[in-house]
Amino acid sequence: GEAFFKDKEYERAMTEYQTVIDVYQDGDAADDAFLAAAMAATEKKWCGDARAYLDTMLRRFPQSPLAKTAKQKLDALKKQAKNPAVCQS
Repeated sequence: GEAFFKDKEYERAMTEYQTVIDVYQDGDAADDAFLAAAMAATEKKWCGDARAYLDTMLRRFPQSPLAKTAKQKLDALKKQAKNPAVCQS
């Protein structure tokens, strides 16, 4: 997923992150995969998908060291929801 993200192939990155989420649902990398998938969705301006990834991550991994970052990103997305330069879905 990271390689696709770096190459700006965000849809492919999301697919790879989703595979990590599906295969390692409770593993150490699942919270990372949720956050990374949200970031890829954000790059595509798919704010609904990004919010869904972040909401799910925060619900499933509230004690994650990434929870604070996820909450901040979720709050920012909610504030920008009506801005078409940031969110197209």
